[in-house]
Amino acid sequence: NIVKSIPGDSGVQVFVHDTTDSYNQGIAESIGDTAENIAKESVGSRGEYHPGTKQLHINLENADAKTVFHEAFHAMFHSKGMDTGAAIDLANGVKRIVKDKATVKKVESFVENYEAGERGEEMLAELTGIIADSAQSLDSTTLQKLINLINKVAKKIGLSNVLSEKASRQDALDFINDLGEKFRTGEDAS
Repeated sequence: NIVKSIPGDSGVQVFVHDTTDSYNQGIAESIGDTAENIAKESVGSRGEYHPGTKQLHINLENADAKTVFHEAFHAMFHSKGMDTGAAIDLANGVKRIVKDKATVKKVESFVENYEAGERGEEMLAELTGIIADSAQSLDSTTLQKLINLINKVAKKIGLSNVLSEKASRQDALDFINDLGEKFRTGEDAS
């Protein structure tokens, strides 16, 4: 269902693997490597999206509910042709919204495991989930920053403004929840 929610003709394929061995083998076949090499590189991996093959692989032995949404974000990001610079700009915008510096440091530590060119996108995917979890407690200044950022992200992926300047905390939360619901049900998210 998540693939159906990615706007446009993305061509993304989703593979859900019951075991880590199946997951490693699926990725190996997808990218032309060996399952042994993938096993070494992806210890504990929950999921991966490969833009070159447009394949999203989920490892059910390690994945949690957020994994699918995180990886679907990558697929949507790439389906709209966003580049690393845009990801870094957006990630920095989200970072400024998150007031809990310990959370930001945790996410920064998480993205250090990725190559420099992947860090902006990974940080954006992680921080977007954090904002979804904390949207209820946003003060009005932070809420306005979130609304502006949501509209900026929407514009970058080819959508019009999705929240008005007068949107409420509940409107922002509803938007985030609605997007998650569209990912779950496969409804077009555009």
